[in-house]
Amino acid sequence: SGIVVNSRDITERREAERKIRESGAMLMSVIESTGDSVFALDREYRYITCNSSHQTMMRSLYGTGPILPGQTLASYMIIPSHAKAFTELVDRALQGEQFICEIPYPADNDQNVDYKELTLNPIHSDNGDITGVAIFARNITEKKRSEERIRNSELLLKSINANISEGLYRSTADNRLIYANQAFADLFGFSSVEEALSATSPMLYTDATQQQHLKDLIEQEGKFSNQEVQFIRRDGSLFWALVSSRQEHDDKGNLFYDGAITDITDRMQVQEALSRSYEQLEVRVQERTADLQHALEQLNIVLAKEKELSELKTRFVSMVSHEFRTPLTSILSSVEILDRYWQRLDETRIQRFHYMIKESVAHMSSLLDDVILLGKAEAGRLLFRPVALDPVAFCHDLIEQMQSGTFTNREIHFFTKGIAREVQIDPTLLRHIITNLLINAIKYSDTQKPVSISLTIEDKEIVLEIADQGIGIATEDLEHIFDPFYRSKQVETIPGTGLGLSIVKQSVERHGGVINTQSEVHKGTVFTVRLPV
Repeated sequence: SGIVVNSRDITERREAERKIRESGAMLMSVIESTGDSVFALDREYRYITCNSSHQTMMRSLYGTGPILPGQTLASYMIIPSHAKAFTELVDRALQGEQFICEIPYPADNDQNVDYKELTLNPIHSDNGDITGVAIFARNITEKKRSEERIRNSELLLKSINANISEGLYRSTADNRLIYANQAFADLFGFSSVEEALSATSPMLYTDATQQQHLKDLIEQEGKFSNQEVQFIRRDGSLFWALVSSRQEHDDKGNLFYDGAITDITDRMQVQEALSRSYEQLEVRVQERTADLQHALEQLNIVLAKEKELSELKTRFVSMVSHEFRTPLTSILSSVEILDRYWQRLDETRIQRFHYMIKESVAHMSSLLDDVILLGKAEAGRLLFRPVALDPVAFCHDLIEQMQSGTFTNREIHFFTKGIAREVQIDPTLLRHIITNLLINAIKYSDTQKPVSISLTIEDKEIVLEIADQGIGIATEDLEHIFDPFYRSKQVETIPGTGLGLSIVKQSVERHGGVINTQSEVHKGTVFTVRLPV
């Protein structure tokens, strides 16, 4: 008998096993050192292995204890809906699919959401069978939030670009436009932003010296603001704009000019119109001043000849100094405000001051017209030009004009008698008669009480009666009410010139008619006018 011994050299196998252990240890070290969650499950969803990052993630999400190999995923992922969704992903990998997906996880008591990016890879045995799944989970919450912030910023910028009225642009040092918004394209009459970018910036200026001036400014200061520039549109029309711009450099040191353009064509037109109005106002004031001076000279001549007209002169001067002071003060203050604060005023306030100037000039013009009209009447040069007109329609129109203008809130009753027909009468003088009598009736009566005008059409004359329920006229004043510039003490506190009734009487007498007055203090007044036709 004997012993048979078989021996085999296993050095290579031992060396291979050592290398495998070292590779495995190195792999586990790498897996452990990564900040990502790494774990592996077998076909029964049992843990094969996991790193500490996965332990930490599961503990923070579900509050479970240490994960041990052989334990199922469901024993740690304690929320059933989470476990179901996750096993569905694992099943896809067990079918041989390798894929990446994103899944949300609740965080901070469901107030926020954490996002995880999962990479699932099937684990194959040596014979090619799938024995499990390797899963890499990376926290991409900050990435998702950054992407969301970027999307929101892009949407905000897109919204601003789409809705801002200013034209925005970027040009290069060699005058090429590389960015423009839709407002820029609209300002210059381009059909699209792309068409606008095909233009070069010198094409947009009416004068090359303007562009050079702006370049000089930006080279000296690095920027400029609110420069008034005239541009030319694609169709050749011109417009004014405010331009602001600054230099910018990119990471490579390339120079760009970023700017904004605001259309101020309307403002410039208002400014030009205002300037023309100043010139016209100056001419009109000079003309009216000359007319007034002439009227005063003529009046002084008459007063020197007739002693009884001395009181007339005194009343006239008093009226002029009082009635002209207010509009002249308004004009002066409005002009001074516009001169000093033009740049600070918006268009609405400029138009308001412009309107105040016009109204003041119109008031002075009306006063002067009354003076001139009375002068013509006194000199026997008041023209009488009768035409065929319908007195009913004439009165209707005149009342409507007054109620739509200065006396919008006053009630005026209109009555007619007789058969309506056309009569021969001077419309200008008739307007003076009715307007002045109605204005006095309104001015000297309570705002709550109506005034009335009655028109009677007879065969050979028309009769007008204008009645109010106002303060009335004292008996001692009745004989003087038609004197020029006469105003009773009863109405001294109410604005007026004392010309209205004088003009009325002259207009009535120019027709060959008569005017009568009936009045009682605190009860009212009735003027009756009879005009032959």
